[in-house]
Amino acid sequence: MSSKIRVMVVDDSAVIRGLYERALKSDVAIEVVSSVSNGAIALNMMKNTLADVIILDIEMPVMDGLEATRQIRATAGPNRHTRIIGLTAAAGAEYEAQCRE
Repeated sequence: MSSKIRVMVVDDSAVIRGLYERALKSDVAIEVVSSVSNGAIALNMMKNTLADVIILDIEMPVMDGLEATRQIRATAGPNRHTRIIGLTAAAGAEYEAQCRE
């Protein structure tokens, strides 16, 4: 049997993190390895925690998802090439361009 998909959830809303966790944990093939409230905490956790997927809120206090993504990609840590799914309630061409960059 293959190992579970390891997912890290990063969102400043405890309610949203809880929704993600419940939805993800309902799939027996997924393990939520951590759930944190901002990009700075996530970067610290990622030094020792490998994830297969990172679900990352784009707009957060302390360190937003865009800056966290830049730093994840710039370091030689275990998550440098991990797939990142950026989510935001904001919409528009400006946000799309920032995310693609």
